[in-house]
Amino acid sequence: RKNESLSISDFQWNEEAQEYRCPTGHALRSEWRAFKNQRSHVTKADTIIFRSRQTDCSECSMKERCCPNTSFRKIARSVHEAARNVARRIAATPQYVRSRHERKKVEMLFRSSQTNPETGSIKATRNDRCKRRIYLGRCGTEFKTTGETDLTRAADHGIGTPGISKKPSN
Repeated sequence: RKNESLSISDFQWNEEAQEYRCPTGHALRSEWRAFKNQRSHVTKADTIIFRSRQTDCSECSMKERCCPNTSFRKIARSVHEAARNVARRIAATPQYVRSRHERKKVEMLFRSSQTNPETGSIKATRNDRCKRRIYLGRCGTEFKTTGETDLTRAADHGIGTPGISKKPSN
């Protein structure tokens, strides 16, 4: 944070108690009392607001760093935070980094490519501005595979190929 106040990462999440703990040990909860009718506490933005007690914050030695402009601390936690934490853990592994790098190489080959089944060519985007027609006889194996797959799919449906009609349905 720019103003040197505590960020959410400075607070500890307790999964069992469903509450945050501040660095001084005080709890931040979504509800501080029992209600007759159970409440979900989920906002329209799919978050749950966790609040500390005002009495805890007023007596706290870290108040100026924790909540300098308010009387108590609030933390908004997404209802999807558990899944995000799993994704963050996976993204930090070297296997994920390697997989992402390899996947990006493959996806860039097929980016914005379209096949024309009638002429047997691929329109590929080059330099994000101009389209270039690549004929299947002169292109790399990656584009050939894409083109042949699209041509086969078109032939199966009888689209754009003279003399081939749709397969009769049983």
